[in-house]
Amino acid sequence: MAPPHRRRAAVAVRAFVALTALLCATGLAPAPATAPVAVAEVPAPTPTTSVVTVRTGGDRTADAVVGPLAGVTLGLFTDEAATDPVDPDWGVCVSDAEGDCSFTVPGTGPGGPHEGAVYTVRQIAAPSGWYTNPELRTGPGSGSGSLSPAYAFPTPELEGGQTYSSTSDFMYSTEYR
Repeated sequence: MAPPHRRRAAVAVRAFVALTALLCATGLAPAPATAPVAVAEVPAPTPTTSVVTVRTGGDRTADAVVGPLAGVTLGLFTDEAATDPVDPDWGVCVSDAEGDCSFTVPGTGPGGPHEGAVYTVRQIAAPSGWYTNPELRTGPGSGSGSLSPAYAFPTPELEGGQTYSSTSDFMYSTEYR
């Protein structure tokens, strides 16, 4: 017969295994941690495609600095009121570990079906523990003269071979509007 301390250890291990199995069987076990989101390079456009890349953010890390937020789902819509993205594949993206979300829009070259198209970028979903912002308040900290437009941003007119970035080409301003 095994010494008492080994019998207690064996009983404890069996109890732990049984409890874990019970929690898993009843669906009460904690959800496994999601795998870390990888960093994806912003794709290069071709003569017949455009790339719209949007930086998503989470917590402020310093004055005028916002850290990246992975797992944000964004969509390209025909306008602010549209209910579905323009395309379920290329019209939807999920932000990577650096908070970058890139859409590769086909047919934006000369004569293409999306040449000159203007889409509206909107949030579709936020990662677990976060929420989507229905509007973006801008203005002085006092709240006087503030605006609260929908959290939606039009792209520039798309041309093949171009990359449009939310940090410089659109969705970017140093002025309160």
